[in-house]
Amino acid sequence: REESASPCARDDSLAADESAAEAEQHAALMRAMLLFPQVLRPLLGAVGINLDAPAPTDSPCRSTWAALLGRPPFHGFAAFQHRAHCVPHAMLGDAYVASCSSLWRGDQNLAWLHACAGRLAQMHESPLFEGELSGARRQWSESRLRFDRTLADYADFVVAEVTEERRVPRLWARALDNNIQEAEAAVNDWERAGTGMAGGATA
Repeated sequence: REESASPCARDDSLAADESAAEAEQHAALMRAMLLFPQVLRPLLGAVGINLDAPAPTDSPCRSTWAALLGRPPFHGFAAFQHRAHCVPHAMLGDAYVASCSSLWRGDQNLAWLHACAGRLAQMHESPLFEGELSGARRQWSESRLRFDRTLADYADFVVAEVTEERRVPRLWARALDNNIQEAEAAVNDWERAGTGMAGGATA
């Protein structure tokens, strides 16, 4: 006979799950800044941050934003941009700043952003971590991405169309229409194939 878990065990399990989820969030933010460090400076500008002001009180890193932006991976990032898609990545970064910068306002959000940026800069001071991170960035910059075909369409993308009102840019609307048309055509083909098979079965 199995006994139900005690309240303490359930609390410990919940705390472990929350800790794991929090660690995943930190890792995701640091990965985003590692691969797209060029987005950080315009994001801070859009939020209205004084780069020379003291570090956020709740951040464990005490460097100013200006000091962090002068250190890897935020300094010298051009050598690690994606070889084939650096232009669409730059436009998407500008679009993110235009549409989502308001989400980063608030002391708690900015302290989290600063802490993760500080941790990345600190890791680059270690020869071991710096080598691993630089190697990962270099490998990514030369890799084939899952959205290669989609990114190629961004030659027509206009960053000025993106606003905080979340209006869909014309490029995205056109891509959505094309996807819908392709899906409808696939359904029609499937239905015609099904009708032909049914006719053959009754002949």
